[in-house]
Amino acid sequence: MAIATYNIVADTAGAYANGIRLAYALQNEVLFQLADLSNLQTAIGVTFIGDIANSNSAATRVALSDMGAKTPFASINDGVAVTPTTPTFVASDITVGRAALRYDVTALAAGSGFGLNPMDLAKALVQSGEAYLNSVIANTFSAATLTAGTSGVDMSVDDFFDAMFKLENANNTGPFGMVLHSVQFNDFRASLRSESNNALSFLDATAEMLKVKAPGYVGTIGGVEIFKSNYVTETGTDKIGAMMSIGAVGWNMGSLTPIETSDGRLLPAGTPMVVEQQRDAAADLNEYVGNMYVGAGIIDADRIVKIVTDK
Repeated sequence: MAIATYNIVADTAGAYANGIRLAYALQNEVLFQLADLSNLQTAIGVTFIGDIANSNSAATRVALSDMGAKTPFASINDGVAVTPTTPTFVASDITVGRAALRYDVTALAAGSGFGLNPMDLAKALVQSGEAYLNSVIANTFSAATLTAGTSGVDMSVDDFFDAMFKLENANNTGPFGMVLHSVQFNDFRASLRSESNNALSFLDATAEMLKVKAPGYVGTIGGVEIFKSNYVTETGTDKIGAMMSIGAVGWNMGSLTPIETSDGRLLPAGTPMVVEQQRDAAADLNEYVGNMYVGAGIIDADRIVKIVTDK
């Protein structure tokens, strides 16, 4: 009887082709593509103003008054009646809006593929929702009335001090925070390196700082905490970052009514993000849907300076 023999080395390609061995092995977890994971919710100047649940409105009004330290006592002679002062009020309205994202996964794709299980998809949708909130917060900067920087010119140390001066000139005493696009931050750092004095030093974020700060925090300079975020918007040739004091920008969240999910759960009013799965039997697929309800806006124009520099 003749016995067939094979050259293992020579037949490697044939073994691949006949399914004896996989051409590629998939690791245990699908990694998300590179994206900005910064979190602007904790940046100095950004304030959570509340939940619209049970408020009977999709908008939150933030009232500002000149009462308190804004209007000091006046010197009055003894025995003389003091005349009344009428306080002034201004208001900023911040409206919640809906944002959503959906993935459709067929049974064939889920069964024969990898990384399309409910937990991976839910994790991805949550990160997508957080990214949207960051962009909503960063989009408010362009509405600021105080401005530092020069259109079409790289950010510099002079722009930093100009923004700080304008905040202080408007009676802000700090602490201050600054949100910059990575391009603006790199230009600012390059300008800082060219300074010929040591009066201003940049304190990089240490490992201990990063444990308590949100992603995106890069350090402190001149007492100003800096966050770097590529959600900072652009217009024409410029990026629009900002330097702020506490209470400059507000954001709110919530759904107006309780939500009954497709699997029978009842989520209370005010739930900011809902991730659900629903089945389409006719198409033999599962639909994964994320909905969220957030809004943001400038509360006090005197507490924020937009930094407009070259992109």
